[in-house]
Amino acid sequence: MKIPLWKFSDLVDITNGTYILKDLQTPETINIFGFSIDTRTLVKGDIFVALKGNRDGHDYVLEAFTSGAAAALVSEVPKNCKGEVNLLVVEDVLVALREIAAVARARFNGLTISITGSVGKTTTKDMLRHALEPLGRVHASVRSFNNFIGVPITMASLPPDADFAIFEIGMNKPGEIEPLSTLVRPDHVVITTTGRSHTESFKNIKDIAKEKASIVKGLLKGGKAFLCMDGELQENIRQILEEASIQVVTFGSNCPSDFKISSIKSIGTGSQMVCQTSKEQKVSCKFNFWHKHLMVNALGVVTVFIELELDLLNGIQALEEWSPIEGRGLVYKLELLNEPSNSRLLLIDDSYNSNPISLRSSLENFISFEDFYASNKNVLTRLAILGDMLELGVDSINQHTKIADLI
Repeated sequence: MKIPLWKFSDLVDITNGTYILKDLQTPETINIFGFSIDTRTLVKGDIFVALKGNRDGHDYVLEAFTSGAAAALVSEVPKNCKGEVNLLVVEDVLVALREIAAVARARFNGLTISITGSVGKTTTKDMLRHALEPLGRVHASVRSFNNFIGVPITMASLPPDADFAIFEIGMNKPGEIEPLSTLVRPDHVVITTTGRSHTESFKNIKDIAKEKASIVKGLLKGGKAFLCMDGELQENIRQILEEASIQVVTFGSNCPSDFKISSIKSIGTGSQMVCQTSKEQKVSCKFNFWHKHLMVNALGVVTVFIELELDLLNGIQALEEWSPIEGRGLVYKLELLNEPSNSRLLLIDDSYNSNPISLRSSLENFISFEDFYASNKNVLTRLAILGDMLELGVDSINQHTKIADLI
């Protein structure tokens, strides 16, 4: 039986809002099971959060109730809601959502980890969630809910009895990460590969490093920062963290770090990674993917498990079952109709987003698995289909030219 996250009366008290309810209902009798900003993915029992942006969520409130919403959080009564509906009316919907999220965090006593970086945030979050699931109940943001809306939505939906909470925090312009970090108040943070992304919003790349490092602004006392050393800004970030007296634990592939990859070997359509720990131990993992940059993310998860003294054996076993998701390295094996049985295509879907770091990693991964190509003599052509890299500002032409030179 699904347990409600909130009583409607709780949300009234937290937001100091007013309400309109169906006949015979009271704030204490309405259960809220989740939060939604999209009527297409709304689940019965959710409260619909009517945010104003490019589209006004108030225009979709009636549709939300048709989809099974238990209530709606609004700043005004929608004109098309003439019938009996449950509305919580507040002055500012986003402010009210953040207030609910803060209370959700305050009542949570489990382990909280926040993740940021230029690339690998979502993958690291998904890997960490997968590895932690054998150890207890894990709450993590869905998809890439990592901005000023997604993080509060994820936090407001945090079950108080969960054991672990993982929050992905991203940014598009300066000043976005710190307020989200202070809202989440993580026990520990992970910073993945960081480099030239969203450069149109920053004066220089060192400002990007400063913004990423600001994820520790909400870090609780005694918390650790797990820093990937693969990337052009990692040393800048480490310096900022150490100047703030943050304990930094590093991991990476071809760079000096506390935890590092010592070897990678292709095994069929998968791979084996051996990593060396800070205690001179060696840990071996087998994966269902080839991508080196995904292995660096996996190394970050192993680092977290060892440093926090979590159950490494069960964590690695679960991690080895993880596979890339759509748009982030998922491999499709396509049989060719009306062709010999050994004719096939492998389609690597790395299409979610693109910046100089992620595209370079994708291309290097694409050509690096010679063991696979050597064992599949019928591989005749390797073709890369590339889209634009956006949000690079005045550096856009230069960065595209560098990728062309790499190809």
